[in-house]
Amino acid sequence: MFGKQQNSEKKEATTESQQPTMPQVQDLIPREMPAKIKNPWEESMEEEIKLEVKPEIVNIVEKISGILSPYFIVIVGLYLYENNFLLGTLLIVIGIVSLLKVSFKDVKKWIEGIKKSLGYGQEL
Repeated sequence: MFGKQQNSEKKEATTESQQPTMPQVQDLIPREMPAKIKNPWEESMEEEIKLEVKPEIVNIVEKISGILSPYFIVIVGLYLYENNFLLGTLLIVIGIVSLLKVSFKDVKKWIEGIKKSLGYGQEL
């Protein structure tokens, strides 16, 4: 019996000492203000400036986009062909010309060749 009373008395004594106290307003106010408040945007901008782009990666990305973009243009043209014939046809032609690596100089040479064959390039 005496042991039970002692245990309950110990429990009561420990719960009274472990009860949290309410913090005072003075405890919540910092003693010293920081000299400068850091802006997270400035830190990220500094990191972006320090970031170096390797030319090897840029070259690889350029090659991949040069290969995939004409196919994408043709696929979009085929998708739009049903709804908008003119825009779809234009995108398909641009994609095919881009796939074949045809330049304006090549087109100009073809037009001049056609003119000569039809006799428009000759003087009278």
